[in-house]
Amino acid sequence: MTWNQPYDTTTAAAPTAAAARAGGPSMGMRRSSGIAGVLLLPALVAAKVAVLMSETGSRCLMYGGCRPFPFALFGAVCIAVLAAAAVVMTAPRRYQSAALTVQLLLEAAAVVMVCAYP
Repeated sequence: MTWNQPYDTTTAAAPTAAAARAGGPSMGMRRSSGIAGVLLLPALVAAKVAVLMSETGSRCLMYGGCRPFPFALFGAVCIAVLAAAAVVMTAPRRYQSAALTVQLLLEAAAVVMVCAYP
């Protein structure tokens, strides 16, 4: 061994790094899922404020007589959103895009549910 030989990093480190990138979770998908999860609560609050600003919502707020909110269904949707977010954060890359799609659709369903019941 001489001191002048260059160290070849392409043969030892490349297969392990490429294998980790190919099957590991994608940082962009995880970031998108986190941002969508954080923005769910402000979206729900904005939807509720928008509903209460309508004529039907304000009448319901002032005089009562509204349809009861389906808390059990809303709770199930919120738990499903958390499960989809957990899959996006931990699953291999091939499942992440489907789980992110499911998470975003469930979040949209939660917002629509809040809009439907004043």
